[in-house]
Amino acid sequence: MNSLIIKSVETTEDRKAFLSFPWTVYKDDPYWVPPIFSERMHFTDPEKNPFFQHSEVQFYMALRGERIAGTIAVFTNHLHNEYQSENVAFIKSLLSRIQLISAILMPFFKAAWAVLK
Repeated sequence: MNSLIIKSVETTEDRKAFLSFPWTVYKDDPYWVPPIFSERMHFTDPEKNPFFQHSEVQFYMALRGERIAGTIAVFTNHLHNEYQSENVAFIKSLLSRIQLISAILMPFFKAAWAVLK
């Protein structure tokens, strides 16, 4: 089995792959309602979403070979931290094809802490 590699989402193609992953995970779920893909592209675009003006966001994919095994988004909202007198980060979009076990979670949490630099 290929080892798990954590890849930062850097390009538009990476972002498309990141955002397409739920279609793979939920393809056989008759109750899944997919999001509007163009809206998700807009939402995750720093040039179009004002959230990025006051936040640091990083998207990651876990890859096994060429296949995405999981995704995660980590972010720090500076306005939240200032208002709440905190220094916290948030984790969103945690999605995996396999059960969430430490083998996949630990690299994501390491990546999340890197965003807190």
